[in-house]
Amino acid sequence: ELTFVEINERPVSNGDAKKVLRAYCKKDSLKADNDLLKMVAKDTSYNAENLRKMYDTWYANALKTKVYPQYAGFKKNIEIAKDKTPQGSAYEKLKEIGVGFLDAPVSGGEPGAIAGTLAIMCGGEKKDFEAMKPYLKEGSWKQPE
Repeated sequence: ELTFVEINERPVSNGDAKKVLRAYCKKDSLKADNDLLKMVAKDTSYNAENLRKMYDTWYANALKTKVYPQYAGFKKNIEIAKDKTPQGSAYEKLKEIGVGFLDAPVSGGEPGAIAGTLAIMCGGEKKDFEAMKPYLKEGSWKQPE
């Protein structure tokens, strides 16, 4: 016995396209901003694949500027560094433009990651450690609920 299923994807435009993009944002716990919504052109129809690509492009940038806002300063410093001729060690040059470093090997394997009991042995400058401490805590111990 054969069964035929017809799949019809209805293209959406303007307001409906923006609703789809907002739904993608909600799923990722983000708020749609004007940069995303301005990508939708008036009098243009979009299918699901078009909207997903549009969202993925915006989301990649949102990760760098909204989810991890410290990236924005890093990106600006990289642009400044591009104009300079490299001299000395890369470590020293990166430190000059505000990039910090930590060496953080992890012990505990997958069971420790699942249980939230990883041991993270951190080395580096105290200010860099303090800046990363919330992220290190997130992966090293399970917070009481």
